[in-house]
Amino acid sequence: MTVHIKAGGCNAAKGQIWLDPAMLASGRDAWGVVQHEFAHQVDFFLFDTRTRRELTGLLGAKAWWPGDRRFSHDEYGAERFASTLAWAYWPSRYNSLFSHAHAEATAMPVLRFRRMMGALIEHRSAV
Repeated sequence: MTVHIKAGGCNAAKGQIWLDPAMLASGRDAWGVVQHEFAHQVDFFLFDTRTRRELTGLLGAKAWWPGDRRFSHDEYGAERFASTLAWAYWPSRYNSLFSHAHAEATAMPVLRFRRMMGALIEHRSAV
């Protein structure tokens, strides 16, 4: 995993994360975004097309990848997954995703999401 600190926004690709230094300078408010970008790595390294298709429905998304930008950010499964994971494992008033990306972060109730993640991980280790 390579983390790049570079102005211009935050995003992720398989094995790569770019974090904006101005965002990081916001202190604790940055941690929700950092967790969101790392959550994309779970998707990149663990999920296949079938899993993404299932999660698209479960998370109420319109499509998984935001490549064509047909929909708003919070309507993509990849974004809903990353924000929900970051919220489900840090459901704190300090997690900025709850207020700044509420639709994404609450795409699935926390306990249901954690159970689903446990089942996904268990399935992956059985394969």
